[in-house]
Amino acid sequence: MPRNLFERCEVIYPIRDAQIKARVRDEILAAYLADNVKARQLRADGSYVRLRDASEPPFSVQDFLIKVAEGKADISDIPKPQSPAGPQKRLARPSSKPASLATAAD
Repeated sequence: MPRNLFERCEVIYPIRDAQIKARVRDEILAAYLADNVKARQLRADGSYVRLRDASEPPFSVQDFLIKVAEGKADISDIPKPQSPAGPQKRLARPSSKPASLATAAD
């Protein structure tokens, strides 16, 4: 089945209710970030690579959310995020000065 990339509508809006905001952050977003069964990472060349680490137990966000809806799971069942193996490489910020004002000392 082809994906609908031309006629889709996505909406973003602020969440002001503190309880809903906490649930979105602590339950829904945390679960999606912990998924290591279906998760993939987009590479610069346009290809995708699976994020599954064989040393971690599998966690499927889809299965988790179904269990939450059935009352069989809660946020305590979400795996804690793993700390990065080493320092993350940060991208250099472009100079805020126009090219005509940049000097060799910058």
